[in-house]
Amino acid sequence: MENSLQTQYRNLFQDMTEEDSIEIKASVLALQFLGLVDEKMKETGMKKKELADQIGTSVSYLTQLFRGDQKPSWEVLAKMSIVLGLEFRVTLGQ
Repeated sequence: MENSLQTQYRNLFQDMTEEDSIEIKASVLALQFLGLVDEKMKETGMKKKELADQIGTSVSYLTQLFRGDQKPSWEVLAKMSIVLGLEFRVTLGQ
């Protein structure tokens, strides 16, 4: 039997427009990539200032990305991957 919280969660997305759904999926994708960047930064001890300097952007922009206020461009993700030695791979899930 479904509890009240599960029902509320399901209903939250039921009336969503296609545009809203796309926006949420885009945000989730961005945060998945940035989560990997954040893990690598912690692993290597790199600070946002150092990453910002190396990819040619500001610390405030990086902060906006990691908070989810902005989405990174593919170019920014590519620069991050080069600086941090990451190789992003996309797989299809079921």
